[in-house]
Amino acid sequence: MLKSEKQKLINKANKFDKIMARKVKTFLSKLSKDEIYDTLGDPYSLNAPSYYTSSKNFDGKGNFPISYIQDFVRVHKSNFSSHKSTIYVQGKAVKSLKAVSNESIVWDLIYKFGLQKAFEEAGKYMGRGKSHRVLVSAIIDYIHPKKDVLKQLSA
Repeated sequence: MLKSEKQKLINKANKFDKIMARKVKTFLSKLSKDEIYDTLGDPYSLNAPSYYTSSKNFDGKGNFPISYIQDFVRVHKSNFSSHKSTIYVQGKAVKSLKAVSNESIVWDLIYKFGLQKAFEEAGKYMGRGKSHRVLVSAIIDYIHPKKDVLKQLSA
């Protein structure tokens, strides 16, 4: 591939990222802080893609774009060695599950929204749960900014 063709593809991808970030931000701005936290706050949750793309789950306020969520669909597998590494659906252990991880969405939104300081802050914590809460809080503060928080997080 020629360098100019590669650069064109990179430019298209960057443009798509900006458009998608704007669409997701518009949707999330319709949700309350608590609704955003309820949706993204658990780093261990695996949800069907339709959970994120159905406006029924968000009281008709909208949904994540399907083309955005599709990038996060993965087959997650259980190894049955402990309850922590086993996936359960309605209380029953399953071998695998085609689903979306909240953690993947949160990391992507931090990147798309340019919240580098949140990455640094989350890195100070050892546990996945605590660092995830820091990242989700940064997204909430970005969507529903307090005075000067936006400047601090994106600086």
